[in-house]
Amino acid sequence: MDPGYGQGPAVHHTGMVRTKLSKAVFPLLILLGIGFFAAAGIFGRTGDSAPAERPGLEAVQPVNRAEAQARQVTVIADLEPGYTGTLRLNDRAIPPAQLEPDDGLNKLMFRPGEGKVVTSFSGRENCAEVTWWRIELGPSSAGAPYRWCFNVS
Repeated sequence: MDPGYGQGPAVHHTGMVRTKLSKAVFPLLILLGIGFFAAAGIFGRTGDSAPAERPGLEAVQPVNRAEAQARQVTVIADLEPGYTGTLRLNDRAIPPAQLEPDDGLNKLMFRPGEGKVVTSFSGRENCAEVTWWRIELGPSSAGAPYRWCFNVS
């Protein structure tokens, strides 16, 4: 009897098992990796640029819960075409004359400065609030305002 008898098929069989196992495990590892990237995208966000399902408001800056780097931050509420509105910072109404020119981009923009209702942001939490409405319907048609907060360091 050949001493190697039976070892050939066993080796071949073990190789087939490894091949089948690696073919099954590899796609699972890829799916797991994709799942981790998706979870990081969903749960790793640092803030919201605009509220979901709020027609007329495209984005805000700094984003909600952001850590802004400079003391002289420009606060922006980006409105869709056909909308206008008002901006409040730290519970103070910003007069329209103190808003930055938007060059037709339909943005409410405010940068603190000397002689303005907000001269600079503190290092604590700062909150902004925008109220907006369709121009042809007027301010009485405005819905609930959107409020967001951020820190300035």
